[in-house]
Amino acid sequence: MIRGRKQTRRAQAKAEKRAAIMVAAEALLTAVGCDAFSMMGVAERAGVAKGTLYLYFETREELLLALYLELRGRADAHLAAGLHIGMSDAELIDHYLETMLADPNLLELRVRLTSVIDQNVSPERYIDAKRRMREGFETSAPLIEEAIDLHEGAGLHVMIGFRALLIGASQLYTDPALDPADLPDDVKVFATTYSPSKVFRAYAPSLLAGIRAGR
Repeated sequence: MIRGRKQTRRAQAKAEKRAAIMVAAEALLTAVGCDAFSMMGVAERAGVAKGTLYLYFETREELLLALYLELRGRADAHLAAGLHIGMSDAELIDHYLETMLADPNLLELRVRLTSVIDQNVSPERYIDAKRRMREGFETSAPLIEEAIDLHEGAGLHVMIGFRALLIGASQLYTDPALDPADLPDDVKVFATTYSPSKVFRAYAPSLLAGIRAGR
């Protein structure tokens, strides 16, 4: 009995420390961005030794992957909560875009997921992450089908297509190096034309139309 209580307390303490690390990681990412994100910085914010951090995450990328999954879970829940039967395509597009752009950390991590993060995690973490992402898709897809009256199976295509479109738009866009107010009008227009939200809104309706037409 005593041994069982000690094990329970140790498990609880471990879970609390991991939660504190995740809070610190999110705060650091918000403050410095992905390029300057470091295990040392997280350890300092969490008030733990850097070596302690490696008991939970073997690499910087494993921590970023865990953070991405946490942020993705929040976004999936928000997306699902805002869906309702009878939505127009435009309402779905606006809701999806608002959800995915609400936290800049989520999009920054998603853009780097395949090219950087996935390449530096263990196979076990990689497989677990992909399963959790699939579960998120499978939860949201039928809700989208009901919301905008799509045939069965189309919701998954919407989720994949929307994600690819937003990631592509985000990779295409770069913030102007200078203050937009200091740019000539022709350059200013070009520099702001390819914002992720503008590109997404421009092409998402065609994506939905194509999915419907392919029924």
